[in-house]
This record gives sequence, structure tokens and C-alpha cells, in this order.
Amino acid sequence: PASGSRCVQRRLNADDTLDFLGRSWPITPTARKTVTIVHHPGQRFWVIPHTPDPHHPVWPDVLGSFTL
Repeated sequence: PASGSRCVQRRLNADDTLDFLGRSWPITPTARKTVTIVHHPGQRFWVIPHTPDPHHPVWPDVLGSFTL
């Protein structure tokens, strides 16, 4: 992740939403039960299937992208 961002894991709800920052956010349906959020505080966040590998920095499929 970029400088100033952080990655957090979240469990998905059964209706393909996740709870973050006091809200429920819809994402692209996935078979995964947990996802990674890349959060740029006060700006935006992305929902991705897994934490990026710093040794192979390829951006995975984005399941959701939100502006705060």
C-alpha cells in the first residue's frame, strides 16, 4: 500500500456487504469470507481479496472502491 495507507481484514456479511467506518458497504459478490481493505484515512478505500504481496506488487481484483 501507498504511504499513509493501511490494510485491515474484514469479514463479509452474507449479503456481500462489509461493515467499515460505521456503515455497511456493498461489494462485488465473492466466495471469500474475509477481504482486505486498503484505507487512505479521510480520503478513500478499496476492497481487495487479499493483502498485496510487497515482493510481487500486482494490484489484485478490486471488489469495491469508495470515496469518503
